[in-house]
Amino acid sequence: MSATNSAGDAFEAYTKGEFGTCGEYLEQIHNLKTAADVKVTHNILINDYFKAGCADPHNLLTLLTQAYERAREKEKKDKGKRKKEEDEEDGIREDDDLYVLRYNQALLCVQLRHYAQARQILEELFENIEPIDDFLAIKICFLLLEVVLLQKEPEQALQILNFLEKPNAFHSLLKPERKNLEAPACIEDEEVVEGETREEEEPAEAVAAAADAQQPEKPEGPLPSLVFGACLQRHGRAPDAISPIEFKFTCLTYKIRVHILCRSMKSAKKECKNAMEILEHDLAHVPLFWKEPQNHEARSLLHNHDWAKVTCLKAYLEYAKQNHRKAFRLLTLCRFNFAPPKPGDKSGAHKSGDDEVEDHMPTDFHPAQDDACSPLFYNNMGCIHFMMHKPNLAIYYFNKDWPHSFPQSP
Repeated sequence: MSATNSAGDAFEAYTKGEFGTCGEYLEQIHNLKTAADVKVTHNILINDYFKAGCADPHNLLTLLTQAYERAREKEKKDKGKRKKEEDEEDGIREDDDLYVLRYNQALLCVQLRHYAQARQILEELFENIEPIDDFLAIKICFLLLEVVLLQKEPEQALQILNFLEKPNAFHSLLKPERKNLEAPACIEDEEVVEGETREEEEPAEAVAAAADAQQPEKPEGPLPSLVFGACLQRHGRAPDAISPIEFKFTCLTYKIRVHILCRSMKSAKKECKNAMEILEHDLAHVPLFWKEPQNHEARSLLHNHDWAKVTCLKAYLEYAKQNHRKAFRLLTLCRFNFAPPKPGDKSGAHKSGDDEVEDHMPTDFHPAQDDACSPLFYNNMGCIHFMMHKPNLAIYYFNKDWPHSFPQSP
């Protein structure tokens, strides 16, 4: 069996969640290779990680770092042995594989809250962004934006946003003409946001199986999403187009966060309105690809997630303006979940005139409805109630957040 056939079979097995079968195909590819291939090694590590239930990100980060160091060492040894033409041709391909590996390293560092290490990796990639595939370059920029905002450095975030919004940036993907967004300025006019939440991170993206032969792309069909994945059902090949509307919307959400961090509340409110208009009138009709076939339910889930993102930013804005009750109401409307709601759950209904109903939630309520998002919700609810001079309710929410944020070691 050829490596190409095994790669296709491995990819199909992986997308179906058959990680054991995928591992067998990847081992076949590994044995067919005359020398160690960083892409195959990378795929084996990612597949094993998901096979184990994503239980040990620290170990995966260590293994990816070791694979990267071995690949760099091999590249140095082979550099003087290859002819110039072969070096130029193979070097680009190997670098592409290493760029993806480095991105996944940075993504794991962010998930593990090793922000300094993640920033070091991402800044190295950002400084050498030109030869990187456009879609991966966009993902690198957005992840670097996330890191610098988590480190509360809005000036650095502005530089990245300015790069993203250059008229000729990523022209191979953003084929339709798009208007350049105005970069926000750091205007200190109101209070600093004190109760910022951590935006949920994507899980480590699985790199597609190593395929040596390229198949022709079909331009028709749904566009890959910047948020929910791009390479599924494409056998790992980079997409040739993305939605300019989704790109603009994503830039706006980061722009709002920069405005809030700079305490430019009027600008943040204006951008929130712009983002909501794009979401309701433009983005709602863009055929974005997701892990399920495009249908009304899947489309609604994607729309609700984007709507919750903007609503959460509006809650941050109201919190910064000391409108704590309004921030409370907005936060309870956020739904980042992709699982169906609990049967009989009526927690989303609130009576605006009843303080006791409004300020106290049932013990089984949390809008995120999944373990990844519930700590963010409870932590922010605790911050809001503390600022509302309700320490007992604040302690109630902080206690619910504690087991999720600091799980006991087995």
